[in-house]
Amino acid sequence: KGRKSIGTIEEYFISRLNIGDSFIFAGQRLELIRVQGLIASVIPSKKRSAAIPSWVGGRMSLSSEIAEMLRKEFHHLLGDNLNREGKKIQSLLEIQNQLSAVPQPDELLIEYLEDEEGHHVYVYPFEGRMVHEGIALLLAYRISKMTKLTLSLGMNDYGFELLSDQPIPLMEALEEDWFATKGLLDDIQNSSNMTALAGKKFREIAAIAGLTFKGYPNKQTKERHLQSHSQLFFDVFSDFEPHNLLLQQAYEEVLYYQLEANRIRKALQRIETQEIVVKYLKRPSPLCFPLLVDSMNRDKISNESMADRVKRMLEQ
Repeated sequence: KGRKSIGTIEEYFISRLNIGDSFIFAGQRLELIRVQGLIASVIPSKKRSAAIPSWVGGRMSLSSEIAEMLRKEFHHLLGDNLNREGKKIQSLLEIQNQLSAVPQPDELLIEYLEDEEGHHVYVYPFEGRMVHEGIALLLAYRISKMTKLTLSLGMNDYGFELLSDQPIPLMEALEEDWFATKGLLDDIQNSSNMTALAGKKFREIAAIAGLTFKGYPNKQTKERHLQSHSQLFFDVFSDFEPHNLLLQQAYEEVLYYQLEANRIRKALQRIETQEIVVKYLKRPSPLCFPLLVDSMNRDKISNESMADRVKRMLEQ
């Protein structure tokens, strides 16, 4: 009673949220209160930080090989023997060096910026969007164990952003081995809604294993029936047979294929060998600018257009 449908959103995005998380959808800031089957229930939210829905097919993530080539190519741009494309962005690298720093192959660049949007921390591992999403969730979880604060995340193929309306204890986090691989799997599972993700993956596994029947070619079983049947098996196995091989397979596929646990571990191991360079910015650098513009989209309380806000930032 009193409920209405406001639209359709991809299950991939909702399954990564925890109850109480906020996100922007249909021009509204909403808080997730319940997920039942294929229906997510929300209420209006007053939280300033909110996630932006993403779709799996919307952006193709870099593979580990392409990410490595990207890091090498970025290093080559620092030299004198540049190709035509390199010469086009040389001026941007010079501005990056003036405002912050251009990371060397043996360095990890972290930038801290405070502006009217809040406190921003930018980290640039150059590992691709999917890995950055996992690392951002991991680091946000670890820093939340140190202090109470609300974080909003953003990422692209070069790096990721942590945004809060409160100061982020960056140096304290670095002293506490922020990028350590110790306890990695436990922290990854705690930083994500693993049960919901595994339940979604189990639906595919249940169909392959023959636990659910998709129907005949001319009479397909409805999706909501398949979802309820597989969810029933998932709940029973979780409660009474936690060592079931199909259940374990669902969690392993989520951990290693969806959350990219192996690539996250390799990225953190590489970061542990690098020198961490922290720069406090007075104005946005070219590297952080795309992430900053993305964060501006998360706060809709403004009578300026996005083009006007970006133009004003460039003129400062």
